[in-house]
Amino acid sequence: MVKANKLTQLQATRLKEPGLHGDGAGLWLKVTEGGSKSWILRYAFNGRERWTGLGPYPDVSLAEARDKAATWRREVRQGIDPMQVKQQAAAVVRAEQAKTVTFDNCAKRYIESHRSGWKSAKHAEQWTSTLQAYAGPIIGKMDVALIETAHIMRVLDPV
Repeated sequence: MVKANKLTQLQATRLKEPGLHGDGAGLWLKVTEGGSKSWILRYAFNGRERWTGLGPYPDVSLAEARDKAATWRREVRQGIDPMQVKQQAAAVVRAEQAKTVTFDNCAKRYIESHRSGWKSAKHAEQWTSTLQAYAGPIIGKMDVALIETAHIMRVLDPV
């Protein structure tokens, strides 16, 4: 049986030497040349060695890293590859983000598509600067699907 819980909180705080410092049962504290630290878990799934980050130290404490590692090892014993689950969850988030269109992005696309029909380049610049000045700070980063009348009123109020 591999001895776990080799590190103490004090040791984790004081470690400065670059490299991997083992806590046991596949949990490592990685210290970089620059002195930053992060938790790494090594596990095997279907005969394949896997390494994954569990978060930066001290944001993720020693106790939290051990809890995360235990959860991942439990999933592996149940036949679940936690890295694959994590990657699938990240893919879902990316897909959802790709569906959102911010007001700034929509305004830019609108201006680009209508630029050729305007009388001058100055007209396009006026559109751009006006939208940036008034709409940008209030709704620029919002998903256009979430913009409501109250938001538009806030944009138009100073005008």
